[in-house]
This record gives sequence, structure tokens and C-alpha cells, in this order.
Amino acid sequence: MLSGAPEIIVFTWFIILILGFGKLMAKELPPFLVVSRTALVLAVVLGLSAAQLLPFMDLLAHSERDSKSALGTGAMPVWGWINLVLPLFRTIPSTQNVFFQARQEWTSSYYPGIGVLFLALLFRRPTQTKYARLLWAVGLVGLVLGLGANGYVYSWIYKLCPFIGFMRLPVKFVVLAIFALPLLAAFSIASLNAPVASAESEFAANKRRVITISFALIALIAGALCFSYSHPYWNLTWRDVLQNGIVRTILLISFGAAFLRLALSAEGARRYWLQLGFLLGLVLDVWTHMPNQNPTITSSAYQEGLASNQFDERCRNGQARALLAKPTWDFLYTTIVPDTLQDYTGRRAALFGNCNLLDRIPTPDGFYSMYIFEQRQIWSRLFFVGPTNFPSPLADFVGISRLGTNLFEWQPRPSARPLITAGARPQFLDRQQTLKRLIEPEFNPSETVYLPLEARSSIGATNRSSPRILRTSYRSGNITAEVDASEPALLTLAESYYDGWRARVNGKRAKIWRANHAFQALEIPAGHSQVEMVYKEKHLMLGSLISVSSLLVCLFAWFRPSRGRRAAEMTPSKGSAITTDL
Repeated sequence: MLSGAPEIIVFTWFIILILGFGKLMAKELPPFLVVSRTALVLAVVLGLSAAQLLPFMDLLAHSERDSKSALGTGAMPVWGWINLVLPLFRTIPSTQNVFFQARQEWTSSYYPGIGVLFLALLFRRPTQTKYARLLWAVGLVGLVLGLGANGYVYSWIYKLCPFIGFMRLPVKFVVLAIFALPLLAAFSIASLNAPVASAESEFAANKRRVITISFALIALIAGALCFSYSHPYWNLTWRDVLQNGIVRTILLISFGAAFLRLALSAEGARRYWLQLGFLLGLVLDVWTHMPNQNPTITSSAYQEGLASNQFDERCRNGQARALLAKPTWDFLYTTIVPDTLQDYTGRRAALFGNCNLLDRIPTPDGFYSMYIFEQRQIWSRLFFVGPTNFPSPLADFVGISRLGTNLFEWQPRPSARPLITAGARPQFLDRQQTLKRLIEPEFNPSETVYLPLEARSSIGATNRSSPRILRTSYRSGNITAEVDASEPALLTLAESYYDGWRARVNGKRAKIWRANHAFQALEIPAGHSQVEMVYKEKHLMLGSLISVSSLLVCLFAWFRPSRGRRAAEMTPSKGSAITTDL
């Protein structure tokens, strides 16, 4: 529950429910026992995982994800199944020789191995047919749904259950097949040691299946190679595809021959070496299926502070932000330098993705799977604009003091305001009007702050004023400010509004209002004020309490039956006494 993406967790529970349903249908266990045990395990797992699960669910509720986030995107291409036997089929090679599928950005490869696929197809054991059918059903469901809208079935399910649109990348369903195929392959290997009525007839049946399956897979590889030759794809060379297909074919024939030899060989050194060779072949298959799947660079490229000298002191101290402009972002996203170290060095200099974290330079964006909805709306109005209509007043309020207009130069923006300001006159608008006003050239963040309509009756500071901010401290999860004001005023913070923030003014709780659509503001009284804002994740605290309580219950349940069993073992029953006497 704590080790994978939400989709992977859902797949796990999906398989568990299928197994439980199978037990009920087969009447192997009483229905009450199956349901009660499954419910108990679910309750224990949810309780132990609450510390992580509750904050995640809260973020999901406030994120930009909705039921239309993923339909038609991030899916396996229509020919994606062929990549299970020919990994380079219709892939796009980058300048670093990494091959990937177009419009499928989750993984560069989901190739299970031709040996694993061969063994999975080979398995046929009457006594274990129900398990094989279950695994094949799981694997086929994953392969079909992994196609997303390209496979039609996902679109039909989406119409019935729109909530699955929260899963942004349907290709993740392929994990079900990657889970099922190795288990089927393991069943096939285990069948070699199973007792049979007639060794000769079993070997003949194995031989027919090996020849049939090998021929079918080789024919599929050959057909894909011919198609690649007659239909060139992007900059993929047919020589690379041909070499990839030849290696897969040789390995497939080797696996078939080794399997038949294992079926004949008795225990001894020959069988040991055949088994070892089979395992090495499986490793070699996966190792060679992609020329350069995971490029690496020296660890020295990740040292802190390598790019911080490009930025002013305000950025380095966390008092201002840097924004990478869209033309530069597009260039970095679409251009890859052959030298991996140079490529990463350029991206780090541009704070691309999350590289800003290494240099502790704040940015209004990052590379994450989910964002706060309102923050994303503000970012999109700063990012998806050209230089002629760039909303400078909004950028000033957000504190953008550096703008990345090209790869190695950050343009200074002296007009950027501090992240903590005071004295702006409030205007009360709804959210749509606020978003519209923020990108207008007339917006002046030093004069005006937009608050929600419900704040009108609670805010006493209605005029523009000139408080003095004497001192500020801006750390992760903790913001403090010392302010002198001649009259009540609004303190505005260019920090994302979220439920976890708590504010105190002179030691008393203060209401935090949503300001400028995605940020925060609070009212301070006249005179000298000490303001402290602390972020406390209430869902984390509640989840931690539930997780600790669940752990204590589990420990109690773990040791409680043990004492009972030991007492039962030490106390002979009447039946055992009679048996002893007899």
C-alpha cells in the first residue's frame, strides 16, 4: 500500500477481490469467512497507511485532477502489443539512443522478455488451469485497458465510471500484464518437475507446444520487421529494428531448446547448468532489449549550489522566485544533447523540472504529478503567454525576480515585489472576476489585493495604508513577520492558500483569507504586530494517530494468540490423556 503509485495499489486490490470472488464461487471457504477476512485485512491496511493516505486524498481533492484529466492521453499506441516481442518496433530514438513510444511518456519500455512471454504461453497444466485462466484474464485486462481510448474498451468503461479519469496515464494498466506473465512463466518451469503418467507422451506434447508457440512468435517478429521496412517511422533506422528482432529470435530458439532439454534431463550437473543458462538468458534478454534504456551521469552533477551564482541574493534566500519562460522550456523539453552530462548541466542551469531544488531557488512550478488547482491556474497565466502580453503585475506580485528567456541567461526583474507585503486596499470579487483582473495591465499589487466576497463583512481594513515591515523570515512551513502599522492593514503573502496554514497575530489566532485567487492575506491591527504562520498538516496528524493506533492493535493481536497457543500446548486435553492411557 505504501510502495507504489495509486494505480498500482488499486490493481493489487483488484486482484485480491478477484481471488476472493473465485473462492466464493468455488465454495472453497464459507462466504462469511471470505468477506470478514478480506474486510479485516482492508481495515488493517488502511489503518496502517492512514498517515500517508489521508494527506494524499486531501491533496487530490484540492488538485487540478478531475474525471477528464486523462482520456486519450498517456496510453499505449495501437501497435503497443507488438512491443512485447519486438521492443524497438515503431519507437523513436533520442539523440542519447533512448527509444520511446510517441505520446506515451510514462515508460520507455514495458517489454517482459521474450523468454518470459514464451514460457507463459507454454504453460498448460490441467490441475492448475483455474489459476492460469485467472492470471491470463488479469494480464489481458491490463493489455486491453493499457491501450486507453485506442482500445475502445477503456472509453466504454470511462463512460460508465467517469471517476477513472483521475488516472492520468492508462498505460499503467500494463503493470497487470507485467505482474501476470512472470507467474505464468514460473508455473511453466514448475511443471517440469511435476509427476506425469507417461514421460514420453508428455515430452511429445511439450515439443509440439514449443514448436507451435516459437513459430507463432517468430512469424510475428518477422511480420513486424517487414512492416518496419516498408513503413519507415520517424528517425528509426530499420537496421536497429532488424538487429533487435534477430537477437529476440535467437534467444527465443535458445529458450525453446533449453526447455526441451530440461524436460528430458534427469537430476545432475547437466540439469544444473541448463537451469543456470536459462536464467542467464532471461537476464541477457532484458539487458539487451534496449540499447540505452537508463542513461546515467556522474554524481558530482548533483552537488548543491552549482547554478545558484546566476541568481540574486533574494532568490538564494528564498525571498523571490525564478520563472522559466515557455520558449526556453519548450526547447529543453524537445532538445536532447547527446552527451548526458552536458544535457543535464544545461537543464540544471535552466532550473528545468525540479533541478531548482538542488540549488534552493524557488520557482512557481515544478515537476509533480499533482498541483493545487488555483496555483496551477495562476502558473498557466504566467507560462502560456508571449512576451508581448506577459502579465508583469501578476509576476511582480508572485515575486518573480528572474525570468529565463534563454538557456544560459536569466533576465532580471527589479520590479518584483517581496513575497510578504502589507497595506494594499482590498477589493471583493468572485473567483472568475479575480482571475480576469490579475492578468490585466492595470492591476497594481502594491495598491490592491483581491479578496473573496465572503470576506467583506469581516475585514476592517478598507483603505490603502503604509505599514512598515521591519523583519521577515521565510522558511519551509514557517513564516514570521514583524510589522508596524498606524491603522489596521492587510498583510499579503505570495504563498499558496491551503487548509494547513495557521496564523497568529500577537499570539492570537487570526483568520487567513484567500487573496488574489491562490494566495493568502490576513488582517493586522494598528500598532506593532508579531505575525507567525505555521503549516500543520491536520490530515497527517490524524492519519498518524490512526496508523499508530492500528499498529498497537496489530501488535496486541500478534502476541495475544501466541500466549493462548502456548497454554493450550502445555495443558493436555482429555483426548490426549485417553490416548496416552491406551
